[in-house]
Amino acid sequence: MQNELVQIVQRLNAMRNDATGPFQVRNFDLYGVNVVTVTYDQVDDVYGLFENGSRQRFVFDDLNALAVEIYECIAAFKLAF
Repeated sequence: MQNELVQIVQRLNAMRNDATGPFQVRNFDLYGVNVVTVTYDQVDDVYGLFENGSRQRFVFDDLNALAVEIYECIAAFKLAF
């Protein structure tokens, strides 16, 4: 669990540090299926989360809370298999 959370946090930090543009998008996939899509708006310093299964959208300003939510979405997806 801890290693997976560390990897998620590293990916989210990479989005924040990416200087290629003010808007970043990353997909978090499992078994070749997109579980969640995360966006980062550098201007407003907020992350967006789109859960592909439930089709819900959330906004986070706390990287750690977002990382836990991503982890929980992936863990729930794993249970479906």
